[in-house]
Amino acid sequence: MAATTLEIDTFADADALRQLEIIDQLRELGIGDEIGLPQLVVVGDQSSGKSSLLEGLTGLEFPTASQLCTRFATQVSFRRTVPGSPEKTAISIVPAPDSDKGHRENLESFTRNVSEVSGLNFASVLDEAAERMGLPSKRSPDCAKRFSSDVLKFEISGPTQQHLSIVDGFTTVREPSPYIHELADSIDPTDMQTEEDLQLIRDLIDRYICDSCTIIIAVLNATNNLANQEVFKIARQVDKRGTRTVGVMTKLDALQHGDEAEVLNIAANKSFPLKLGWYCVRNRTTKEVRDGVSIQQRHELERHFFKATPWNTLPSTSLGTVNLKASLGGLLADLVAREFPRIRKTISAELEKRESDVQQLGPPRQTFQEQMQHLTQAAVQFQALAVSELKAQSLHLSHDSAKHVMLRTRVRKAYEEFDNDMSRNGRTMSFLGASRFIKMENDVHLDFSSDDEENSSSSSQSEYNDDSGRVENDNPAENTKYQKSKHKNVYFEDHGQGSPSLAKDAPRTLYDEIHQRWSRSRGTELSGLINPAVLEVLFQFQTSKWEPIANSHLEEIKDMVLKCYRQLLRKVLKGTGILERLGDALESDVDYIVERASKELNRILHGERKGILHTTNHYFAENIEKSRAERARAAASEQYANSEHIGNREEALYTIHDTLKSYYKVALKRFIDNFGLYVVEQELLGPAGPLSLFSPHWVAGLNAEELAELAGEDTQTTLTRTNLQQQIDRLRKAQDICGKKKASGK
Repeated sequence: MAATTLEIDTFADADALRQLEIIDQLRELGIGDEIGLPQLVVVGDQSSGKSSLLEGLTGLEFPTASQLCTRFATQVSFRRTVPGSPEKTAISIVPAPDSDKGHRENLESFTRNVSEVSGLNFASVLDEAAERMGLPSKRSPDCAKRFSSDVLKFEISGPTQQHLSIVDGFTTVREPSPYIHELADSIDPTDMQTEEDLQLIRDLIDRYICDSCTIIIAVLNATNNLANQEVFKIARQVDKRGTRTVGVMTKLDALQHGDEAEVLNIAANKSFPLKLGWYCVRNRTTKEVRDGVSIQQRHELERHFFKATPWNTLPSTSLGTVNLKASLGGLLADLVAREFPRIRKTISAELEKRESDVQQLGPPRQTFQEQMQHLTQAAVQFQALAVSELKAQSLHLSHDSAKHVMLRTRVRKAYEEFDNDMSRNGRTMSFLGASRFIKMENDVHLDFSSDDEENSSSSSQSEYNDDSGRVENDNPAENTKYQKSKHKNVYFEDHGQGSPSLAKDAPRTLYDEIHQRWSRSRGTELSGLINPAVLEVLFQFQTSKWEPIANSHLEEIKDMVLKCYRQLLRKVLKGTGILERLGDALESDVDYIVERASKELNRILHGERKGILHTTNHYFAENIEKSRAERARAAASEQYANSEHIGNREEALYTIHDTLKSYYKVALKRFIDNFGLYVVEQELLGPAGPLSLFSPHWVAGLNAEELAELAGEDTQTTLTRTNLQQQIDRLRKAQDICGKKKASGK
């Protein structure tokens, strides 16, 4: 194989040479699409003379359109070896980045090492490579696939070679042929191109020339109007300012007399100016190919051609293949040196991004062990976060409390709101004060004044207070405050919904209610004594609002707990695709827990309101004695000096009132505490609550089928992970290659 020998090698500098070798190695890794690598790409229309130009640049006898057209990109790399070493050509296929494992292995097993590449065996190599890529060939002419993203690589080495790499891009085609033309000794796939094929070719060309790191070598037929040539239109679209396009005109020897002026104008960079300039070459004619004119003889004919008029009026540096090759070598060297720092930074940035994307997918979950490990780790993390929320430890983990649910803090506030709501609005009617009463005609009726017995100094210390020291307010006038409560739609037991007011003929005060129910329950007891059953009935009446108020607060706390539960699940399972499946798997358990909490509340309410009245709390007796003492002091006061003596009936009614009031206070505190302890803490926040559902113990109980259905990766996730991992592997290798270069440059 004849070679083009250059006196000056633009990559003779050791550092520049290492950079070029690294670029070629990176291209072989298939990271050009992600990074953007410096390259020279040759493109041209059909019959533009592109193949003949490549012959002159590379010394390889590329098949012309009459033999075999390019259906894939070809990379030709030249390497200069030590003097005296033989000329060699190594041929291989670089798989496309998106190739599957089987296709990749098939292509990588294709290697050829030859000492000479002639036109005949070159065509045979191209045909064999096409077959490996799944394209039509002599042995398989009926393949549906017409073009490939794989790259056929030639590495030509020898003591006379210049360090250079050129990519032969796809040939642009203007119109598809409506029929298949068969040749006796070869297949011309351009005769089988459809509209879809044309678009695919355009897409593949764009893939190579759109990147700003690509120098476009646009080959144009001088006998055809420049504006009509597709390749120039494409080059103009991607390189609007003409800063990275090299124009090469061929077939100058085929120009008609008188057409030279326009071509000279273009070659002089006056018409259609390009920053990198225009070059003129003369290729072998069809007759010269048939006559066996060698590549070396071709160069001699080219030199003689450009010595003649009118071409000798152009700068000599823009004439001939040798000058073009030298210029391209310089352009590539400058481009590699300029882009190399960016490439190294981009590799690191892309690697970091891909690794982050893989982390977002979580660890692999394809095998039973991987699925079990992943779900168990997520459960451990979930439980740690749950414990932190239940113990209010999340605030110690970060200064930004907004990142945490703060469940315990919210529940504590909900307890206080429930306590306040029950204390202020839990009773159906206000209890009586002992500061004033009058005797009514035919019936005893008390006048309820604004004086509150709990506001008197004599009773403030003995009252049954809550933890805050707040004394319960028994002012009857405050019964209307219930209307302002957030639970204003709560309704009384045995009364109309939507309002706490009693029926039209209902008693106006608690004393009236006591008197009415006492009158209806009198039996064999002695005068002045009471029937115990009346206290149970009155207690049920006085606590009729407990159930709706408690249920309303329970719903709020349920929402807090379930919101925390779902937020913690999102934290540990975000981006894994498991969240919805796990939520569905645990939904029935969550519903059961919520229902169980409601049942526990109903059980406590039933025990307080429907069962016997029971307490051993000493405050019960103390409060009764306190009420009696206050009433005695009121009776002895000057205000009531003229009052008549209180009879047995009135004494019985007062006793019922005082007993009911004392027991209500004890039962209210007990119910508020039991609501928090047994309903919320035990059922919603305890070991059997929602925050304990997703645990390592629960995961361990899953069988293989359940685990796969729950934690297994879907097909899309597996494909995404595989693609990302392949990209990461390539980028890590690229980083190692660049790292070796850096180390060698120190």
